[in-house]
Amino acid sequence: MTTLCINKGCNRKVAKSGKYKLRPVCWKCHEASYGKRPLEEGVSFTKKDYCENIDGRFGYKCTAHIPYPGALELDHIDGNQLNNIPKNIQTLCKVCHSYKSHLNGDYRKRG
Repeated sequence: MTTLCINKGCNRKVAKSGKYKLRPVCWKCHEASYGKRPLEEGVSFTKKDYCENIDGRFGYKCTAHIPYPGALELDHIDGNQLNNIPKNIQTLCKVCHSYKSHLNGDYRKRG
C-alpha cells in the first residue's frame, strides 16, 4: 500500500521517521514545515498554525504558546499511520500529542 503526502497538491510518498513511524508528509514538505526549504509551488500545508485541542477535545483546553511551526505535529486521530485522509489528521502541540497518544495507547499499535 502506497501512502501519499497529506498536503494538498503534493503527490509524493510519505517519509519514514525512525524504524517504524511514518510521517504523514513527504520529506520535502516535512523540511518546509520547519523552514528548512520553501514549500513547492502549488502545494499547501494541511497542518494548521495552532493546536486543535484549543477546543478542549481532550478534557482541557490547550494553552500552549506556539513560537514556530515545528512546535506543532500532525496526529493520526485513529492511530493508523497509513490512514492519511484529511478527516483523520489533526494538528496538535507536542504536549497534547503526547497526552493523546498516551490516552489511546497509540504507541502500542505498531506492527
